[in-house]
Amino acid sequence: MTITTDRRPPDPQTPGRYRSDSAEFGACPGAVALARLHTRVVLAAWDLEELAEAATQVVSELMTNAIEAHQRERLDAPVRLTLLAGLRTILIVVRDSAAGTPRPEDAGETGEHGRGLIIVDALAARWDCRVRPDGGKTIRALLRGARHA
Repeated sequence: MTITTDRRPPDPQTPGRYRSDSAEFGACPGAVALARLHTRVVLAAWDLEELAEAATQVVSELMTNAIEAHQRERLDAPVRLTLLAGLRTILIVVRDSAAGTPRPEDAGETGEHGRGLIIVDALAARWDCRVRPDGGKTIRALLRGARHA
């Protein structure tokens, strides 16, 4: 796992300044749990605990989709998680190298798969998926705190 971070609190003299943090995860067992833990630690350091529950759920769903896609395609490239924070907002960005785009599916009442993007849609103010020219994709989800709801 590779981590690049800028966890300094925003400068009160520069209200528009955001914070960023990135980590790369291999498509291996435990990667999603590590991504969730990483998200909680970063949000606590940024004093954004009010977004931690929703953010870790969104990270879990997006990272699970990306890791499973990498495993299916037998890709060795890492999955990158980037967190960008403004004042009471967090943008979650997951970048992978797998082909195709995720789509919400009807999981039925007992299905274990297919609810991830439905959960993301319910928790995020907005989200999108962009296919990159290199064949991978970038999925973004914006979460807003109570003051921005």
